[in-house]
Amino acid sequence: MPMVCIFVPIYNSAGTVLQTLESLLGQTYKNIKIIVVDNCSSDDSIKLVKAIKNSRISVVSNSINLGGEGNFTRCIELAHGAYTAIYHSDDI
Repeated sequence: MPMVCIFVPIYNSAGTVLQTLESLLGQTYKNIKIIVVDNCSSDDSIKLVKAIKNSRISVVSNSINLGGEGNFTRCIELAHGAYTAIYHSDDI
């Protein structure tokens, strides 16, 4: 099965990011890598994501806020695998 790399760019998404990640992990296609790219959140978003113990999830934290478009670009720069997708942090 080809690898699918799924990016979830986040910024202050504590209210929805867990439901989004649960939805992605619940898909029937299992050969996925989920990379959460944090854009300097000031809420508990990154703490919540890091509390999930699943080897298919990894976290990248930007050192400065790149803005929405810049964070999407960062996701594309990190892409690997046969296919890449970007899901918003509130795509439940």
